[in-house]
Amino acid sequence: MVKEFLELTSLDALVKVAEGAKVVIRMDPLILIPLYGLTFFLDLRKMNDGEVKEIFMKLREKIVLVNRIVMEDSLSDLIKKVV
Repeated sequence: MVKEFLELTSLDALVKVAEGAKVVIRMDPLILIPLYGLTFFLDLRKMNDGEVKEIFMKLREKIVLVNRIVMEDSLSDLIKKVV
C-alpha cells in the first residue's frame, strides 16, 4: 500500500503542523508528525544546530523517541521476536 509523506523544510512549518498533533515522533534523523491521516516529516540533517535545538525545546512535551521499527504479522509473533 502506497503512503504519501509530506516534507516540511522550515522550523515555522514544523511548529505549525505540530500544534495540531497529539504526538511528534523522533526517529533520527527524522521528525514525523501524523495528523489527519497525513504524515508530515522533517529531516534534521537539513537543519542547522540552532534550529534542531529550537525544535527540541518547542516540542519537548510532544516528542516521543522511537528506537526502532519492528514489523510482525501478529502480537504473538512480536512477543516471540522480542522475548
